[in-house]
Formats: sequence, C-alpha cells, structure tokens
Amino acid sequence: MLTDFAVLSDDIFGLHPSGPHRGVSLHCFDGNQMVLALILQEAVEDRFHKRKLTREDGNRLVGGDLKAIGTLISEKYTLGEVEPPRDGRRPYPLVFVNIPDLKRIAPRPVKHPPNGYRRVSVR
Repeated sequence: MLTDFAVLSDDIFGLHPSGPHRGVSLHCFDGNQMVLALILQEAVEDRFHKRKLTREDGNRLVGGDLKAIGTLISEKYTLGEVEPPRDGRRPYPLVFVNIPDLKRIAPRPVKHPPNGYRRVSVR
C-alpha cells in the first residue's frame, strides 16, 4: 500500500514537460522506497473538464483530488502496473496514469462554473 502522496511542484526527475509525457508528477512511498507517479496532461484535462492547463493549475486540481487519485495509483502499483527504476535519471519506480485509469474513479464534482461564466446571486 502506497502512502504519503504529494504533488511535486518541480520536475526534479525529468518526467516532463519537454519529454513525450507531460502532466502532473507525484511522489509517494512504499515503506521507505519512494515511488513516482505521472498523471498525463490529457488525463488531468479530461478529468477536470479543462484544456491547456498550466502546470500550477494541474498541480492544484490534482492536489485537491489526492485521496481518489492516490487510491488509484496505489491499486495500479499493487497490480504491478509500474515501470521499474532506470539507472541514472530516474532511480525510482514510476506509475503512469492515463485517461482510462481516471475514468475508473468517480467523477470529480465541478465546483466552479465553466470558463467564461460567472456565478451571480439573484434576489
């Protein structure tokens, strides 16, 4: 079981953005072993119904949904859906999360109106 999930604000492991996999990076632990996770950009945008998110926006949205997403990452890890460490640049196991993965968990309720709309009180 993975524990202590946290969104990484910096790309210290070279997981994105110039590489083929852009998205939100997280770290968590299997005992004392650090495990990385990358939620692909397209999956984040699909889950939260937003397009062209900045890194900060993606990090904030995923950070607010860490319980559900962390459970999913933990399940994938337990099932062996993990890339082994690579010498040098990424010395930790890596779990990729894509659109079909995030569709397996309950939809996140939309708390804010879509872009271009304002919430107005009517009396």
